[in-house]
Amino acid sequence: MRKMEVMKQPSPVFREVQQFHQPVIQLTLFVPFTVAAVLLVFALLAGSGGGLGPEFFREPQFVGFLAILAGGLAAALILVNVSHLTTEVREDGLYVQFFPFHASFKRIPLEELKRLEVITYKPIRDYGGYGIRYGFRNGWAYNVTGDRGVKLYFANGAPLLIGSQRPEELAQAIGALKEQKS
Repeated sequence: MRKMEVMKQPSPVFREVQQFHQPVIQLTLFVPFTVAAVLLVFALLAGSGGGLGPEFFREPQFVGFLAILAGGLAAALILVNVSHLTTEVREDGLYVQFFPFHASFKRIPLEELKRLEVITYKPIRDYGGYGIRYGFRNGWAYNVTGDRGVKLYFANGAPLLIGSQRPEELAQAIGALKEQKS
């Protein structure tokens, strides 16, 4: 039997993994989930002859609505808790992965990079929030927390923001890689 050779990626020059840490997001999902789940339990008990709650608790449409609402909020809570943004600067380029939306890393080609800058931005105003976002005036953004990042400007005029808790280090790593390639 032959041994399989595994191609090993060189270790990244820069690596950062960020997760959603905003308690407001957690509370915004957790409180309505808890209310919907409690109401669903009461509705199920009322429907099984328990006699709890008002008459409309026994309506199948109400129980179905609560089940869908509680399930959707639970899924959103899970999604927020497992989502994370990984940014790597490797010898051959800049890579981002927004798990679970990207199954693997996406390479951002730096060949057409004209300039970059460390910026402070307003996530909601400039990009409509956190995640993989598009701002009409500001282009694409990958961000999960905070208000700082590295904005990349490409030859085609399309800017890209990579949110970071260590934007100076990220900018320095990208700049060094770009200089090395020139």
